Amino acid sequence: YTPLLWGFEGFTSYIDDFMLQASGVVSAKSYLKLLQGQINRYTQTHGRVLQSVAESSYDAWIKLYRADENTGNAGISYYNKGALVALCLDLTLMQQSAGKYRLFDVVKAFYQLAKEQGESGNRIRIGMDNDNLESVISQFMDKAVWQDFKAKYVDGVEELPIYELLEANGIKITEDSKDNTQAWGMSFSESSEGLQVTKVLRDSVASEAGISAKDVIVAIDGIKATKKQLQSVAESNLESVTCHAFRRDELMSFEVRNQTQSGIGANPSLEKVTLSLNESGFEEWLQPSFVN
Repeated sequence: YTPLLWGFEGFTSYIDDFMLQASGVVSAKSYLKLLQGQINRYTQTHGRVLQSVAESSYDAWIKLYRADENTGNAGISYYNKGALVALCLDLTLMQQSAGKYRLFDVVKAFYQLAKEQGESGNRIRIGMDNDNLESVISQFMDKAVWQDFKAKYVDGVEELPIYELLEANGIKITEDSKDNTQAWGMSFSESSEGLQVTKVLRDSVASEAGISAKDVIVAIDGIKATKKQLQSVAESNLESVTCHAFRRDELMSFEVRNQTQSGIGANPSLEKVTLSLNESGFEEWLQPSFVN
């Protein structure tokens, strides 16, 4: 058990995509699509406000690999959030050092530390822990800044400063309002069987009605369920509709109300953004000096 899987796996998840772009294997535009996928997954996971990425790391064997329909509402993936913590740490290191240091310097420092211990004749290999992580990162940024960062974004559940850091590095962020696979506070996919529910947000009208992830909605107000019909009903002024769905092999009926006494809105949003390059300002982040 370790609270550091966010570092082991998160650093890797961030750097592997980044290096494809930095080495020219994929374009900067393609890399931003990969990154926006990570961001949208994170922002659409309500569990991020309930579970820290350090807790996710520690609970990996009892929660992450035993996922159920409510996992996204109760917890966060240390792969997903870990990659975004690594992004924020990389950009924070740049900010604090006026562009002199990066996350890559932290990784290289650990490699050097491991190499030095191996060459000393001592067979005991270095194991990363919170103490030596702090001591290594503090070589490249003020210790107090790191401790504040860790308290907020690693041990705590404060929202990651992704957007402000990206915008400061030449990235344009646009709210994506074209997503047509969301309604009633849930996401879904359409098939010949009906609408397969893939995610239901906590405190949404779908959740309040009792709809769950993996349900297959087959009819809405007695009419075969389609994406177009669901969106039309969700955007209408109807007070409520009857929804039929299969849960495994059981046909179930749900009363979905667009407005509830608890104040839940008709169409709670699953936040989604698109990333694009500004005319300039992104070069220092996307093209580290060691690539040239």
